[in-house]
Amino acid sequence: MRSSPVSGCSDEFWGALMLELKRYGLFTVNQFIEDDHECGRHVIDFDQTTEPNGFMGLSEGEDAVAWQFGLGQKRLGYRVAGYIVEATFFIVWLDSCHQLYAGS
Repeated sequence: MRSSPVSGCSDEFWGALMLELKRYGLFTVNQFIEDDHECGRHVIDFDQTTEPNGFMGLSEGEDAVAWQFGLGQKRLGYRVAGYIVEATFFIVWLDSCHQLYAGS
């Protein structure tokens, strides 16, 4: 997995992440899972990523779908990816350089 190391995330990234977490904390799961490409929020199609086998770390048999959302008003390539399990979003990829979809 090639996610950005925490030390490589800028202050701008962290500020944008905190704002988005605050905003999404008010969403229901059903509101969150409505694709919103303007906000960069959508299911991850791993066939189109640098991780064609998906993210590691989920127990086999867990029924979770990977999602990502963009950060910041300008959507400068900052992304966060993870899984929704029950009503909790678990972050597994901090993508401050848009590396999950290399070349896009």
